[in-house]
Amino acid sequence: MVELLETIKYKEYQMEQLNESRINEIMENFNKDFETKIKNNSAKFLINLYNNFITLLGTESTIDRESLERLDKIEKEVDSTFSEKQKVLFAKWTNAHEQLISDISDQAFVYGYCTCKILDDESFLRGSANNE
Repeated sequence: MVELLETIKYKEYQMEQLNESRINEIMENFNKDFETKIKNNSAKFLINLYNNFITLLGTESTIDRESLERLDKIEKEVDSTFSEKQKVLFAKWTNAHEQLISDISDQAFVYGYCTCKILDDESFLRGSANNE
C-alpha cells in the first residue's frame, strides 16, 4: 500500500511538471516531427485536461493493484541483494526512469491533443470544400 501512495504522489508530481512552457516545447517538437504549424492557444485548457487525466490514472484499479504488487515483490527481491551503495545507485536509476516515463506521458498526451487538432482542422477544411 505504501508503494501505491508513492505512485499517487509521483503522479501528483507529474501534474506539476506539465506547464505552459513544457506544452510549448512539446508542441514545437510535434511541429518539427510532423511538419505542422500548431499553435498553443489553449495551454490552460490542456493543463486542466491533463490534471483530470492524471487524477483518473491515480484511481486504483485491479490491474494497477496487481502490477504494483508485482513490482513491489520484485523490488524487494532486488533490494535485498544490494549493498548500501548499490541501493543508492538503484534509487537514482529509479528516479531517472520515472522522469523518463513522466516525459513520455507528457509528450504522448500533448501529441494526442495535437493530432486531434490536426484531424479537426482537416475535417473542417474538407467540410468547407464540400460546401462550395
